[in-house]
Amino acid sequence: MTPSEIERLAFDSDAVSAWARGSEHRRNWPVVYVLDSGDATNGASVYVGETVNAASRMRQHLASPEKAGFRSVRVVIDETFNKSACLDLEAHLIRWLAGDGAFTVMNGNEGIVDAQYYERDLYREGFAEVFEQLRAEGIFQRSIPEIENSDLFKLSPFKVLTPEQAIAVEDIVDGLLEDLATGAASTSVIEGHPGTGKTIVAIFLMKTPRLGATQVVTPFDVGESDDSWDVLIVDETHRLNQRANQSSGINNKRFTAINERLFGVDDPAKTQLDWIRARSAHQIYLLDAEQTVRPADLPQAALRELVARAQASHRRYPLTTQMRVRAGADYVAFVRALVRGEVAPGSRPDLGDYELRLFDDLGEVQREILQRNAEHGLARLVAGYAWEWKSNANKDAFDIELDGVQLRWNGTTKDWINSRASFDEVGSIHTVQGYDLNYAGVIIGPDLRFDPATRRLFIDRESYRDKKGKENNKQLGIVYSDDDLLAFIRNIYGVLLTHGMRGTFVYVCDPTLRAYVASALGPAGRG
Repeated sequence: MTPSEIERLAFDSDAVSAWARGSEHRRNWPVVYVLDSGDATNGASVYVGETVNAASRMRQHLASPEKAGFRSVRVVIDETFNKSACLDLEAHLIRWLAGDGAFTVMNGNEGIVDAQYYERDLYREGFAEVFEQLRAEGIFQRSIPEIENSDLFKLSPFKVLTPEQAIAVEDIVDGLLEDLATGAASTSVIEGHPGTGKTIVAIFLMKTPRLGATQVVTPFDVGESDDSWDVLIVDETHRLNQRANQSSGINNKRFTAINERLFGVDDPAKTQLDWIRARSAHQIYLLDAEQTVRPADLPQAALRELVARAQASHRRYPLTTQMRVRAGADYVAFVRALVRGEVAPGSRPDLGDYELRLFDDLGEVQREILQRNAEHGLARLVAGYAWEWKSNANKDAFDIELDGVQLRWNGTTKDWINSRASFDEVGSIHTVQGYDLNYAGVIIGPDLRFDPATRRLFIDRESYRDKKGKENNKQLGIVYSDDDLLAFIRNIYGVLLTHGMRGTFVYVCDPTLRAYVASALGPAGRG
């Protein structure tokens, strides 16, 4: 591909008229352009567009009151551009600008399907060159890796939607508009494994102008509010609580008070799911039943009933395209089968350039993670809850001591992955859900073990240190068996093993479980 050229001019009638008299590419060629209102440090705005007649489009923008604040325009011209390539570059620039955060992006967020076209990969290599030219001129402040590692980028409404995400959004919005007009209630379910973009769909729905103003509330906020909602979008539905001993005595009292307020009596069978149904006419649930990790989470039966209800009304939307893990959906399926004990020796799928490696020494894992963090950012150690959190009370204590390595649990539970101390700490399941990593170093503790005779996984209850994770439910009279806890612990490791976008490095404490994992990964999976 030939290098792209960027032509800069003032955004006024005289400058545009003079510029238009030059090369025919300015009047009859597919191009991408960027309008900006000035210095990014002073709250400036930016708009990105594509056209086959840049001169005519600039005149249209000059006549628009909405574009009156822009001061300059940069036009990206390339001899090899076609309409598809320009649409793709436009989408990339919008997402990068939104993730960079220096400018306010004035484009709408209608969403763009990630379409294939001839030599797309080759064109996208050139997009990085365009980015660097624009960065040199102050349009971007950070590098592409820095932008793509940011929450602004990952949770941006300017995401490229997969075809199945686009279908879900379109169907849900159309159905909601019909239901709102007729007064009919509705339940929709968006179901998918980690990394399939459930939250992206939720954010896009929240930003859809036709749905009106949005709020972000907790289940307790919903239950305690005097208001009702037309629509509630529930992210991580599987983490809603049933009646159980809450994390604090105050929340136990709140649970009781909300039940009495909404239903007239404190019925222990009522869950936070019931609160949401009572306070809204339409619900959109995003869930993955294999991410329930604590007894207080909604029971599997409630999740299955929710999915069946949506299926019966043709409102269930399964997402299968893997957007997080570069190895794709096969990797997620493999890992989940692995923690169920269902993987045969040597059955590791082709993972391309994804790094899935098993290590015998924790020090090597730590060194690899630190190196990857220096190279790519967002590389962290995480582990199952198989060690006491001693450092919570004694800052000088170490929590995990293996192979001569001394480590501490996460020093904060809020936004741990982005905290400065996280480089030298180990995160638990409660710090990872909802976040992406480039590389995850996963420590599988002695809480999960393997019986080579029966080829079954089992747990060591004493080694599982999450008190809330194995607490019996006195309110509902439920006693959790080892098989019940095994389901939660398998889900925990299933989540930890699917958060590395570029790679996952695994360390296993139990020797027989390590041998099982090693046989499944084969020689190529040894660290």
